[in-house]
Amino acid sequence: MKNKLKINSFSTFQRYVLILTFYLGSSCCMAGNPLDSLLTELDQAIRNEEMYTQQKINYIENLQFKLSATHLTPEDQYLLYQQLAKEYGIFRCDTAIYYANQRLRLAEEIGNVDWIEESKFQLASMLAKACMFEKAIDLLRTVDQSVLAPHLQMLYYKTFRDTYIYYSEFYQEGYEIKEISRLRAAYQDSLLRVVPTPSFDYVLAFGTYYIEAGEFDRAEELLLSYYEWLRSDTRDFALLASILAYLSEKRGSVAA
Repeated sequence: MKNKLKINSFSTFQRYVLILTFYLGSSCCMAGNPLDSLLTELDQAIRNEEMYTQQKINYIENLQFKLSATHLTPEDQYLLYQQLAKEYGIFRCDTAIYYANQRLRLAEEIGNVDWIEESKFQLASMLAKACMFEKAIDLLRTVDQSVLAPHLQMLYYKTFRDTYIYYSEFYQEGYEIKEISRLRAAYQDSLLRVVPTPSFDYVLAFGTYYIEAGEFDRAEELLLSYYEWLRSDTRDFALLASILAYLSEKRGSVAA
């Protein structure tokens, strides 16, 4: 198992989100220009890929060991399925989908409505990362967004938005891209309407929106305004760093 795990091949947007949350979640230390420091740190992390990969494998194996315990409550199992799906999302989409399905199955057995919807969102996200876009969309369409709690409504629009981002990067051209782009923009607009402000989710949502709209300076200003308040050993820091790296890549491609 240890020699078989490889990071999946992702779209541009996925690649920056995943590689930084995977490598830099506990190692970033920024000084000076945040974007320059970030890209330097990313280069260093990639050079240490084998070490970070082994750390991630060890963490996954620890989760699997916990899952094998006989005294687990259904709630414990549910949370372990959630975490395993999340961790395997970087390595193996098929295994991530398996655990996301297990999470959804258990949520349905427990009968917790919020957990059922959260599980659908995670499963749809994993399906989209595996380029199973229509399956992801069909699953999301089973959710009645009008009765969702506010935090789940935000997650609903975000999962739809991200699915269409991945979808659009997959197609690039052709008739389908026009409709995909329209739906992507529609769900982006819906997300921006429900995201609370001020909040970290607000910064991520609008930062991504400004990048996609080509408003790079505005995106950088917003993202950096929150950057200094985050600890470098947190997942939020790594996620924000990944969006900044995506900004740098998009800005460079336009300049070229």
